[in-house]
Amino acid sequence: MLEPLRMFVQKGGVLIGVSAGAILMTPSIETTFVGESGDLRAETGFDQAALGLVDFAFVPHYSDDLETTCRELASTLRQTVYACRDGDGIVVNEGVVRLVGAVLQFNPALNGA
Repeated sequence: MLEPLRMFVQKGGVLIGVSAGAILMTPSIETTFVGESGDLRAETGFDQAALGLVDFAFVPHYSDDLETTCRELASTLRQTVYACRDGDGIVVNEGVVRLVGAVLQFNPALNGA
């Protein structure tokens, strides 16, 4: 379903993603492997590609104990990681990113990558 969804967006369609649905809009689903403790769960052996509609990673359901993990992800993935607490969000329209609420941004350049 990735290609039909990409085509839908390219033709002007609007996608809304919540939690894992938002992760699917990024280049990779790797952030789905962040456990409640903040540790990365080891999941391998399958394609982690996502829609790639944005050039950043996304962590939903952020809590303060995930800060170190998000910093490590930004460095490992070499891309910005946005983290949202429940009730916050991100709107991307024509390449412009608008943060809604207290969204955290973890930039690889600021984290030693």
